[in-house]
Amino acid sequence: TTDIDDLKRTETALREQRDRFEKLAAVAPGVLHTYRLCADGRAEFPYVSPMAAAQLGLEAEDFAAFAARPQDFIHVEDLARVR
Repeated sequence: TTDIDDLKRTETALREQRDRFEKLAAVAPGVLHTYRLCADGRAEFPYVSPMAAAQLGLEAEDFAAFAARPQDFIHVEDLARVR
């Protein structure tokens, strides 16, 4: 037999933290996201807050394209500043 009490407590704590974060992200006025540059050079957004889609005018599936080629989504006058 294996005592899994510690594992269950950790899982519960992580679930509670995730729920708190999701509630905060849902009402945060800014864009919250995580960005990952993979070893193969591919870029991705593993997490994007609900406000990001609303503020950027993108659907959830559009973020994969946005991660791969963000310059396609940035206004031409802003590209130099963003680079």
